[in-house]
Amino acid sequence: MKKFKYLIFLSFLVSFISPSLFAFVSLQSTASSGFYRDAEQESHVPAYFYWNYTQSLGATELLLNFGVNNNVVQDYWKFYVYSATWSIPLSQGFEDAPFRKSRIQLGRQLFSETFQLSAFDGIQVPLYWSSTGGINLAAGALESIERRKLDLDYQLYGGTIHQEFLGAQWKAGYFLNHSNTDNLHLGQASWMKTWDNIFWTPSLIFRGEMNLEKNSLEQGIGDLVFHPFESIGMDVSYFSQKRNLLAPGSGEFLYRLFSLTNQKTWNGALTWSPTREFQTEVSGKSIRYTSQSKRESAEQAGISFTWTQDRYSASTTAQYLHSYGGKILHGGGVFKHSLSRWAALRWEADAAYTQKINRINSWAYHGRSGLEFRLYPRLLVSTFAEVERNHLFDLDARAIAYVSHYLY
Repeated sequence: MKKFKYLIFLSFLVSFISPSLFAFVSLQSTASSGFYRDAEQESHVPAYFYWNYTQSLGATELLLNFGVNNNVVQDYWKFYVYSATWSIPLSQGFEDAPFRKSRIQLGRQLFSETFQLSAFDGIQVPLYWSSTGGINLAAGALESIERRKLDLDYQLYGGTIHQEFLGAQWKAGYFLNHSNTDNLHLGQASWMKTWDNIFWTPSLIFRGEMNLEKNSLEQGIGDLVFHPFESIGMDVSYFSQKRNLLAPGSGEFLYRLFSLTNQKTWNGALTWSPTREFQTEVSGKSIRYTSQSKRESAEQAGISFTWTQDRYSASTTAQYLHSYGGKILHGGGVFKHSLSRWAALRWEADAAYTQKINRINSWAYHGRSGLEFRLYPRLLVSTFAEVERNHLFDLDARAIAYVSHYLY
């Protein structure tokens, strides 16, 4: 497994080869900076830079995506590697699904086969025998982009197989999660089907993950989507999740400190789109889990409106959140006016009222306005003035500039 440490280095080394040798090059760079004073009246100049680079020679592809910023809270510069993937094709895909290409993927990449969406250092090999069936093999280590050095604490080996059968998508798999202290054997299964020819055109998804040694269901999902009318969509779902099951040492310290059981979540959403220009959504969420002292609960409800007309667009949201930490009532909106294909004005405003268990009851306000414009088709510049107020300081003002460059 130590060999995986060199995969990212090799990916970066390949990127220094002259782009003229490659058939396709795509580059996106975004830089931003600003100025503000904190509650102690100290000045800060945060700076952020994100770089996304793709180059290919024939069908072989290299993808690099990283960011760097000066973390003003912890007072040091930090470098993030989001992905560094070298993809070697094994097939050309299918006529009805050209994106389903068998390939070998090496380096840091996104891993989504389990319930945990994570950065993954290693190798993945998706192989397809048809446009509706195939397997995915994986071997490597789960990582958190917050870590400042590469380690192999949580290794993962296994794969999944999927196939469309009887009008539904079936999937099953096995993974061995190896750590310094334990081995976890997990079995997975999922089933998904859409009924296009019956009333309300429902779609149903079931997915589960089992601890094979304990013969117990660790995590599960059920999701039902249907459309009573052409302009109305409804979504009802249930999740039972043990967050960070495969890499418990990565992030979410407070959650692991309080929760002793799975997090059980009920979701509901209704979307109404009477026209192409207008859409509204009402949603609700209820969460349950058990802490060291009692059964805990959290509720969230929200409503949003989105409107687009010619060169104008606007959206508003209102949300209510209640949990063991307190209550929050929030509302805000965004308005954008496109002056031309080269420039646009943007305004944002938010307000929130907070009641916390530490007896802090206060209002917080935020406002931002600015101009987005293109110096030429592949160079986008955004400048903003931003102010906010909360219980820590009367006024916090920032000047922010974003510069994005695209090379295709």
